[in-house]
Amino acid sequence: MKKVLFLALAAAAVMSCSESEEIENAGQKAEIKLGTVVGNTTRATVTDLPELQKVGFTVYAYNTGATAMASVATFDAMKEFMTDVKVTYSAPDWSLTGGTYYWPMTDNLQFFAYGNPGTGALTYNQPAAGAIYPSITYTVADVAAQTDLVAAKATDATKASNASGVSLKFGHILTQINFTVKAADALTYLEAYSSEESLIGSMAQTLKGDCNVNLKKYDDAVACYEKAVKVADGNKMLVPFAMYKKAIVLAAQNKHAEAAKVFEEISNQYPAFAPHGQGGLDIQKLMEQEKFRAAGDK
Repeated sequence: MKKVLFLALAAAAVMSCSESEEIENAGQKAEIKLGTVVGNTTRATVTDLPELQKVGFTVYAYNTGATAMASVATFDAMKEFMTDVKVTYSAPDWSLTGGTYYWPMTDNLQFFAYGNPGTGALTYNQPAAGAIYPSITYTVADVAAQTDLVAAKATDATKASNASGVSLKFGHILTQINFTVKAADALTYLEAYSSEESLIGSMAQTLKGDCNVNLKKYDDAVACYEKAVKVADGNKMLVPFAMYKKAIVLAAQNKHAEAAKVFEEISNQYPAFAPHGQGGLDIQKLMEQEKFRAAGDK
């Protein structure tokens, strides 16, 4: 009887230790760690992961208890957990400034972050009345100084599901705008433009020629290039450039003899000219090519 009693007591002691150990382990503090990913983009002056690691980011977090983000009714139900916390990178880890933050036992945390912008004025806004998500107000800098801006969120993060760290997937939130001008519209504006200054006037005539080429008005294009040559007043860059464009159009019209003559004039008068800079098209070869084609037309 005594042996049975001792065995029972021993078993109870083992069970007690095991349960106590589980409760103790569950209650241990677990530091919140952050990890980052930056999505791909085609925008210019882009923030990629190395750039983000250099400038850092700012994070806010809210505790919604047992309620998932999708079920949160109002911002009042969200308790601020992190506010304006700067996060810096020192390989291989991200560090939260201002101290260490620990996971609550089972509560859901909602994380919102943005990359620290190099230029432009940024304001983080708490959710407005009737909303639950925060927002960012960002004033874009002048074009020459514009930089990319990235932001991320991680919702319903818990201690159990993020033992290795919260993954913040940053996305690009700015959009690059490209303008496309129709040749006919551009030509309308250029027709109304007038300048007596040789540099600008010649460039305007060359652009008019380009518009006419796009509109397949080749004779008008040639006339514009000829006018560009006259207006350029002997400029050693603009004159051969307009002549080159004229020759290309003549060649496209199968006027090979005329094109060859223009190429020859460029070669003789402006021997250093290359249409696309050093390593560009060889004017001499273009001339010989057009002479060969002209001979074949006879």
